[in-house]
Amino acid sequence: MYAHHSAYSKVILNDIQELSIRTTGGSDMVVAYDDNVRYLYWWCLRSFPNKIDYGSNPTSSVKNAPVIVASDDTNGKLTPVTRANYNVFKFPRIWWQNMDYWDLDWKSIASERNADLAS
Repeated sequence: MYAHHSAYSKVILNDIQELSIRTTGGSDMVVAYDDNVRYLYWWCLRSFPNKIDYGSNPTSSVKNAPVIVASDDTNGKLTPVTRANYNVFKFPRIWWQNMDYWDLDWKSIASERNADLAS
């Protein structure tokens, strides 16, 4: 695995589902998302018939969505469309793996092993 969605992705999805149930009684709430967060959300929101995938260019249709999930890349494009009608919450979307192992080779592994055996 190279990168993973952070735990916040699931928290956001749970909040969207809860908000939709409270406001529409089901999954009829309008949710908008951009192309950078499409992966994961297009699948998890498949039961939301009113979702809006606005790609990288938000239009005035996103104002119909009480929830807009956006990446930093399109967040600046949303401001003129949404004005001050939305609150912004920032969460990490992807967690990168610890990549300390990239500089390992058999020689350094053997060296560490021999040092451990000697002590």
